Amino acid sequence: MKASKIFISAPISIDWSTVQCFESEIKKRGFGVSYWERWSKYSNTDLDSSAAVVFILPKNQFECGHSELPIGLKTELSRAYAQGKKIYLGYVTSTGSYNIYDVNTNGKYIKGISGTANDIYGDLKSQDNASQFLEDRMAKKIAQNSQYGAWVGNPCGEIELPKGPTGSVGSPGVAGVAGIEYDERLLLMA
Repeated sequence: MKASKIFISAPISIDWSTVQCFESEIKKRGFGVSYWERWSKYSNTDLDSSAAVVFILPKNQFECGHSELPIGLKTELSRAYAQGKKIYLGYVTSTGSYNIYDVNTNGKYIKGISGTANDIYGDLKSQDNASQFLEDRMAKKIAQNSQYGAWVGNPCGEIELPKGPTGSVGSPGVAGVAGIEYDERLLLMA
């Protein structure tokens, strides 16, 4: 199972070691991490492909209004909000712990929610498990081909449909009408 990727959004004013410490904490929990590397050209690709975004606010604030946010964070916050991504706040506690909190946000204002430290990991694990369950269920359904109970290696290959009490070509109840041995229904495969 592939773990969710978390994007870290941090202003240039934040010391780079803070971003690296959050990265380390997230990786310890088994999640992928991406962020804009300050010496490279900016691209939205990593943010767009992430499952969640962790915002580190200027001066280690726990809440920040639109006018206080640096332009890059404003843009990334509104983009993540518009895409319906899970949004969190990275905060360094007075004891030096690198915690990630749930937030209240409207895409312009962001405020951490006390008592939710590191809920992100359980949230994303649940999301990953649900995604994996759906993928496994779909694969099993395809493999079993629930309607006909048949599996063919070549999806374009022909399979013999089961014989039944219904006759072919619209003649109910008489199997093998006109010498045809099986039901001739059209089988559409996606």
